[in-house]
This record gives sequence, C-alpha cells and structure tokens, in this order.
Amino acid sequence: MKMRSGLTFVLCSTLLFVASCGSREETPAPATVAPPATAAPTAPPVAAQPPAAAPGAAQSAAQAEAINSYRMRIVTLSESARGADKVEIDGAFVKQPPAEGLQIRFRDGEQTMAMITVDGTRYMQAGDQWLQTPESTLSLDELTLITPEDVAGLLARMTRVGVEEVNGLQAVHYRGGKEMIPVVGEPGDSLDVSQLAFAELNLWVDQATNVVTRLTLQANGAENGGAVSLEVLFDYYDFNAVIDIQAPATAGGAADPAAVIADAAPLPGDALSQLLGFRLMLPTGSELESTVGATLVTVLTPFTVAEAQR
Repeated sequence: MKMRSGLTFVLCSTLLFVASCGSREETPAPATVAPPATAAPTAPPVAAQPPAAAPGAAQSAAQAEAINSYRMRIVTLSESARGADKVEIDGAFVKQPPAEGLQIRFRDGEQTMAMITVDGTRYMQAGDQWLQTPESTLSLDELTLITPEDVAGLLARMTRVGVEEVNGLQAVHYRGGKEMIPVVGEPGDSLDVSQLAFAELNLWVDQATNVVTRLTLQANGAENGGAVSLEVLFDYYDFNAVIDIQAPATAGGAADPAAVIADAAPLPGDALSQLLGFRLMLPTGSELESTVGATLVTVLTPFTVAEAQR
C-alpha cells in the first residue's frame, strides 16, 4: 500500500511538529396471488418511496448545486511498521458567500490546527493567536488522498446493499471490493490498495439529493514484511443548514513573505534557512508552503510524526 504521509513544521517562536498528513443481498419479491372473484376491496396504495440514486449519478456535497452549506467529518487511521497515524478533521462549508472553517487534530488530539476562510482570506491559528496566511485555499485531498469525488461515479460497479439511515438521512448503501478501488494521488504520493490482501469501499447516498453522506474505506495486508492497515471515514451532514462562519476578531496581519526573505541574512541553503537565520536540516523533498510574517513558517516534509520523533 502506498500512502502519503507528511509532516507540517509550524514555527512560532518555537518549532512545533504536526502530522500532515459482499455478495449481492436482494430481498426476493413476494409471490403474487390472484384474488378470488369475490375478493374484498383493494387495499389503499402504499406511498411511493424516493427513488434510489441511479448508478453513476451520485455527487459530493461540494459538487451538488442544490446544497449551499454542509458539515463534514473525516477520520483517517493508518498503521504500519513506522507506527500509527491518526488524523481527524471537522469542517463547515458555505458556498455562497464562500466561507469555511476547519479543525484538524493529530495524534488523538495532542496536536491541533484550525483554519477559517472568509472573503477570500485564510486565517490559521497558532497557539492562542490567529494570523492571516497568504494562501486562500486548502486541498483536503492532500491529507486523505481518496475523496468522494474519486469514487462517486463507481456506483454501477458496486453492490447495492439496501437503504439505511445515515446522518439523519435515508441513504442507499453500496459496497465494492479492492478490484474497483482506484489508485489516487500523484507518483510517489499515492494510495494504491491493489496489492493488499483485503480492501473494501462503502458508500451511502442520500435518496433525496443523490449526494454522498458517508464513505468508508478499510484495507489491510502485508507490505515489506510488515502488517499495514488503513481506515478512512467521511461523513457529510447538515445539508443546507444555517452555518455562520466569521473571521477571527483578533487576527493579526500577514507580512509580505518576499520582504521577510529579502531582509534575512543571505545564507547558503533553502529559503527556510534564510528565514530562520540558521541552517535547519530537512529531508529531500521538503517544501516551503507558506510564511506569515517573521513568526510562522509552514514546511511540508515526507516525515511521519513517529519518524520525526526519532
């Protein structure tokens, strides 16, 4: 299994480490028995149920035009010889006017990040302080790799399990095995479960809107002589609820990163070393993601939390 793991370095006076990173079951139709000539009056008709999502017709909440606001929860848990990695994300989104709020927790809540985007400006929480960041968007698929958008078009290849209540909605449950789970991501930064012993994808699609309300992915097996496992959960709920997302009242302004670099002493090495004023050794493949004034620097590296601790 190839799965991206990353580490975010957040520098705010001190350096903080943050992990970035069945068979078809159908109920047989009851036999129809013709009534005798003297049959009793016909029973009143049963109210029609909402139609199930047509194969391939499902959408994510972000794609559905009929949904302007929603909440989301993501939990990913991966285990391998390198250790266990758990990431939890809670988000609230409004499409018009655009706004979003995110809470990201790593290592069972020991480390947290919070972000708010309002009026095209993104704010990041560093300790008790909110700071503006140069970037206005955050791609969640960099953390999870697989998303509902990757698999919502696969319903025609999945088994229809039945109708279940999920997140307060009547949803059609679909299931598929590892043979139909796509490889997602980029070379060297991908999720591929095809070589594992077991992998299963489950989707629940709201009958009323044809929107995915839950996605789960489970996979396990052996890789490089050790056991590996992966669990991913997406929950979408509160469709078109009233969600109020506002900019932090005490957010500090962002300085021009180019100006900060220009004022730093010219040192050999990467831009991060110039910002810090000393050489900080980073592994090959590290990227300087953003800088906020002279107090906050975000760097993505190929480290997991366990590797960074070692």
